[in-house]
Amino acid sequence: GLFNAGPATSPEGLALVPQIVALGPRISASGAMPGPLDRAAASRLADAILTISQTTAGGEGNFQFCASFNVPPKTPFFPASYHEGASPSFAIGCETSELLAHAMPRAGGDLPRAKALLVDTFTDQLLPLQAIARQLSQAHGLQYDGIDASVAPMGDASPLTGSFESLGLGSFGQSGTLAAAALVTGALKELPVDTCGYCGLMLPPLEDAGL
Repeated sequence: GLFNAGPATSPEGLALVPQIVALGPRISASGAMPGPLDRAAASRLADAILTISQTTAGGEGNFQFCASFNVPPKTPFFPASYHEGASPSFAIGCETSELLAHAMPRAGGDLPRAKALLVDTFTDQLLPLQAIARQLSQAHGLQYDGIDASVAPMGDASPLTGSFESLGLGSFGQSGTLAAAALVTGALKELPVDTCGYCGLMLPPLEDAGL
């Protein structure tokens, strides 16, 4: 299993994070950025990232750490995930980039149709998962917080860049990219399932072949 120590919210806590991450590859943590203009906090977070890069093999301990901002509790994606409250609960995070490759090229460049196809495709996949989660919640007496339907890449999935470019708005990174991103995000916000967390578009360059 995996364990997340949660967000470090003080300079003293953040100073311990490199030692925590170095304990093993299954332990994650994050450092919370308290505000967008807090340069001192940003500098401390950068120092933690640099220390982890120097004290873990290949610097890969930074896959277990992130600088987070405006991340609510019960967001089920490590290393930003954390829980608040005394009662245990669970949420589900999925790596859904392949669903974009299944839906967006079928739209033939029709943007409203692409959005509708995304909503239908995600709904077909997530409703059965939601049903199982609700059953588990009742069977084990655990609160079910929902599904974070964020588009998160998988290493062997179809590149996100190809899905975006199938809309005919230009190459990824050109002016049409923002419109495609808004389309995807808008579809995720309309899903008729119990959602939680970010429910948006994630574009990590080290996890997507196209990026």
